[in-house]
Amino acid sequence: MAKAPFPEPLSEAARRWLLHLARRALRDAMAAKDPDATDLAVGVAERPDEEPRLEAPARVFVSWHDVRELVGCIGSLEPWPNLEQAVVRYAVQAGLHDPRTSPARPSRWHRMNGEISILGEPHQLECVGFDAIAEAIMPGRDGVILGIGSRQAVFLPVVWRQLPRPHDFLAALMRKAGLSPIHDGPRIRARVFLTETFGEPVVAPAHPGAAASHAGGHSLLVQYVH
Repeated sequence: MAKAPFPEPLSEAARRWLLHLARRALRDAMAAKDPDATDLAVGVAERPDEEPRLEAPARVFVSWHDVRELVGCIGSLEPWPNLEQAVVRYAVQAGLHDPRTSPARPSRWHRMNGEISILGEPHQLECVGFDAIAEAIMPGRDGVILGIGSRQAVFLPVVWRQLPRPHDFLAALMRKAGLSPIHDGPRIRARVFLTETFGEPVVAPAHPGAAASHAGGHSLLVQYVH
């Protein structure tokens, strides 16, 4: 079983600050290439005075969605030396450089919501094989790193929202790793991890075709800790 990722979760003030850093970093990177992005709103947040985890090493993934459509999700399974620096780095990469999707654009800014996942240390499962791993993992809680040798892939716990059944979750993860559930399933190994995940609220149009309003602030947060 994966261990709790951290002794204490980040304070609400620290979460607000990190979300602000992510949005500001992405806005600044967009503005460097597109003058239309210069005046995009990023809200206001203050850095908490006493929050040692902000300067500690951390495994981080940052994702951006246009309402619920993925704009990008990038991070690292290896600890970055500084949590704040990791958030800035991966906020820009996820927003502009995810090869699976189109980069963020100023016209989408008011609909975009950011999410940050801070990963605990991965724990190796003793069991081997598709069915055994499906029985061992906890839906809705565990992030999973799965593969054979160098062919590996990872799903964060948030993927359980789309794939709530363990067999479907693992089959999709195997396909992501370029592996076959039928031919490679008996040999796969897995590591599991927990995350502390928090994000901006989803901003949806009031009615079909209407423009959503987003002031860029973070007074309301979707917060949850796995």
